[in-house]
Amino acid sequence: MKTIKDGHPKHPKSRISIQSRHAGLVRGHNGDIAVFRRETNDGKDISIKRFAEQSLPTLQEHLKQARQALESVSPKTTAQSKKKLT
Repeated sequence: MKTIKDGHPKHPKSRISIQSRHAGLVRGHNGDIAVFRRETNDGKDISIKRFAEQSLPTLQEHLKQARQALESVSPKTTAQSKKKLT
């Protein structure tokens, strides 16, 4: 299959599948970050709270990367996606 300049497949159905996967990553990371923030703020178990505090920056960086990946396959809908996914 031929690819366009950014390396993503040219076939429209493949592009939609990639968009869906990236959108799912953004949604998933948003949900994970919410849980980790809640644990950081309200957690009772100190070891879990510490783990959440240490892991939160990594999750936030992964969210940033997931958003960039989504934008690379759907630049026109990124602003709308950010609103829906945050």
